[in-house]
Amino acid sequence: ADQAVKDAILKLSKLPSMMVVANQNQDKFWVVLAQSKESAQYHEFEKIKDDLRQMLMSKKIGEMLEAKVAEYAAKFDLVENSLYFDELKNNKKLAQNNMQTLDLAAKNEPENESSDDLQ
Repeated sequence: ADQAVKDAILKLSKLPSMMVVANQNQDKFWVVLAQSKESAQYHEFEKIKDDLRQMLMSKKIGEMLEAKVAEYAAKFDLVENSLYFDELKNNKKLAQNNMQTLDLAAKNEPENESSDDLQ
């Protein structure tokens, strides 16, 4: 399906252009808006090497942690308290929503009057 979308976009000659691309079974479709055509941009390996190393290390540590959790869960008959983690996620989402609300409220407030206007 991704290849079908890519092929349809590459065939476009007039930009900007919007189109609908359906897969062969016609059970899924994508609405595509192509705004401009640009050349591929590549980065030098030396510039991204450290970031790439960090990303791969984080991924590997996550995989190792998952394996150890599964191993210890079986070995020590552990049961995950998923309610605790669900509550943490909900609290984080609530905090983010509150921050967004505060941001919007701050943007919609009129500018504070200057001290000259108060005299």
